[in-house]
Amino acid sequence: MRASLIFSILLLAFSCGDDKPQDNPPLPTDGLELEGRWELVEARRNNRPTQTFDGLYFVFGPENQFVTNLGGDESTGKFAYDERAEIVTTEVALPATYLIREHNDGELMLETELEGFAFKFLLNRVVETNEEVES
Repeated sequence: MRASLIFSILLLAFSCGDDKPQDNPPLPTDGLELEGRWELVEARRNNRPTQTFDGLYFVFGPENQFVTNLGGDESTGKFAYDERAEIVTTEVALPATYLIREHNDGELMLETELEGFAFKFLLNRVVETNEEVES
């Protein structure tokens, strides 16, 4: 009886591992196109939905310019990304390193760790229409 209880506890412990960014291989960055404005669709803290970041946006500009409202007010800094599928932001209110989990023309999934918590951000690219440009 005691052996089966210990086995059950061990099985549970190993099956409930964290889904940390380093657990999965990185996404290749060949052809990665980040430039533009990306707005939050969903945020997860420790794999649970959170509204803490409602209204979050990232703007990746030319010459590695970066604008975000992560950390409060809008701040401007720099970004870089590399072959390990990491985006590193600097000179902003809350600098961070993001692992790119998914990327296509209109969707970007990033993972990061902030203040000891694992976060996932699903962002959609904002596409300006002719109406928006004219107004």
